[in-house]
Amino acid sequence: MLWTGKNDTRREALQKLMPASTGQLDGLALHKIVWSCKELIYDKDDVGPLFRAVMYSFNTDEMRLELGHLFDLKVGRSKDEPCSDDGIREVLAVALLCEVRVVPNMPEYEEELRRYHLDLLEHGFTTKDEVGGTVTVKFTRSERTSIIDLKDPGDLDASVAYGPAELSIIKQRLSDEFLRRESASKVLLGLEFAISELEGALAITERDEGTPQRVL
Repeated sequence: MLWTGKNDTRREALQKLMPASTGQLDGLALHKIVWSCKELIYDKDDVGPLFRAVMYSFNTDEMRLELGHLFDLKVGRSKDEPCSDDGIREVLAVALLCEVRVVPNMPEYEEELRRYHLDLLEHGFTTKDEVGGTVTVKFTRSERTSIIDLKDPGDLDASVAYGPAELSIIKQRLSDEFLRRESASKVLLGLEFAISELEGALAITERDEGTPQRVL
C-alpha cells in the first residue's frame, strides 16, 4: 500500500493494523513496481519517453482509497539522456507479464508505442542478470507473438485480453492483409477479363491474327 496525504498519525495507526510487507512497495525492483500499477501511460517530456504510473494509494487526510498518477518511471535514463530502447522494451515486457495495460497518453504516440511493442515481441529485450551481466530475454511462440504474422481475425485467441499496443498491431496487420488481398483480387479480375477477351478473339471464325495480338 502506498500512502498519500499529510496525516502521519493516521498512517502510523493504519500501518500497525497491516502485515509489515504491505506497508510500502517491497523494494524497488521493476517487476514489483509495475505489478503494483493499475496501468502505465506512455508519455514524453522534454528529454524523451517515460511511463506514468497509475496506481492505488490511501489518502490519510480523506481516509479513502484513491486511484491516480503517483510517479514517473524512467528506466535506463540519465538526467539529460532519454530512456534507452531496451529500457522501454523491458518496461513493456514486465507490464505484459504482469497483465498491466500500457496506453499512449496522446493519439500521436500510438504508432511509436506499437513499434516498441512489436520490436519487443520480435526481438525481446536486454537487461541485467543477478550478477550484473547482460542477458537477452525473448518471448517464445505464443498467442501473444502470433499477432506478428496475423492474416485472419479468426486466428485470434478470444480468451486473451489484448492490450492497447497489441490491438494496434492487430489492426495494422489486418489492414495490411486486407489491402494485399484487395490488390491480389484486382490482379485476378484483370487476368480473368483478359483471358475472356482472348478466348473470344480465338473463337472468331474469320482468320485475324491481329485480334489476339491486340488482346495480349
